[in-house]
Amino acid sequence: MEDGAGSTARPGPDPRYLAGFRLRIFEAARLLGGDPPALLGPQASGYAWHRWAATARFAVRRSLYQPRPLPAGAFEAVIGAAVLDPDVSLNRMLLEPALAIAGTTRVQRTLLAKLAEGTDPERAGAANAWYWSHLPLPVEKFEAWPPAPEPNAGVRAQLHRQWQEQALHAFVATTDMRVRRCLLPGLALRPDAVPPHLRGVAEQVLRIARGHPDAYLRHQVEAQLRTG
Repeated sequence: MEDGAGSTARPGPDPRYLAGFRLRIFEAARLLGGDPPALLGPQASGYAWHRWAATARFAVRRSLYQPRPLPAGAFEAVIGAAVLDPDVSLNRMLLEPALAIAGTTRVQRTLLAKLAEGTDPERAGAANAWYWSHLPLPVEKFEAWPPAPEPNAGVRAQLHRQWQEQALHAFVATTDMRVRRCLLPGLALRPDAVPPHLRGVAEQVLRIARGHPDAYLRHQVEAQLRTG
């Protein structure tokens, strides 16, 4: 359950978004030949929900431990489930299979597209997923897959700049609380980290976060300015 407006904790799952995630991850596991657990009803307990989600994530992940031809739409199914995963830590279990299938560049470009054009749940999830998209794959799990070519330093820097610019504008434009809560930790807001053409937008972000009734946004923006 997402923390209330008075909490400074990292936001947790929002129940409004769980139905879409359940369907996406179930379909992804089935498409990949995994063994997804039966869909839960809306009245399932929180404990049952967490166990179901863990089993479903592993069904997707395990289906990619062995090399084989993938069905059409495999990448789209996995990344679609990843961006709707309500858990900001366990979504890594879906990001890594997406990276194994397609590599960093395609994953990050897809997350950029979700941020620009997706629904509010997808935009929030893309922000959560962006962090994991930079990390290396666990070779012991995906060693059977030939690694996709990694972007060179110039491409990595360009994708990072694109994300920062889009995320700054998205934070200002949205009124969705969860989108703002998920975007804020990934924003570079110190003046020396913001390019001149974005400083006006970054100042808007600071004003919104500092004056917002949500304690998490107020706390997080000051922490980021202290630590860089």
